[in-house]
Amino acid sequence: MPLPQRKNTFFSVSPSKNIYKCFGCGKAGSPVDFIMEIEQYTFPEAIRHLAKKYRIELEETAQTQESIDEALEVQSLNIVNQWALEYYAMQLWESDLGRSIGLGYFKERGFLETTLRKFDIGFAQDEYQAFTSESLKRAIQLIC
Repeated sequence: MPLPQRKNTFFSVSPSKNIYKCFGCGKAGSPVDFIMEIEQYTFPEAIRHLAKKYRIELEETAQTQESIDEALEVQSLNIVNQWALEYYAMQLWESDLGRSIGLGYFKERGFLETTLRKFDIGFAQDEYQAFTSESLKRAIQLIC
């Protein structure tokens, strides 16, 4: 038999949804979030705490240098991707060519500016080295 939802004016717990909400302070989240908040634990500490409480065996592995290097490479690629997103968005919204050609193209096809911004649409000018040159100016090292 499922547990009934407990509720008062300030705090609500929904076991079926696996969430809590405090209307007094506005905090909400999962059981792990709750443990992190109440016990001031980090995410791994909260997971260990809950696993111990409910007698769940955790298998923890130490990070190898290879996995650390891989994580750093992924983080670097994410930084470069974010820079590319910002660069091409800037080309669409702030350059003369971007506004006239890029925005003109999208507006002819019925796209709203809010949609273009929501999906981070950008514009690539017809210059082979423009992105690379700008990246080097700003000391962004591209991984190629």
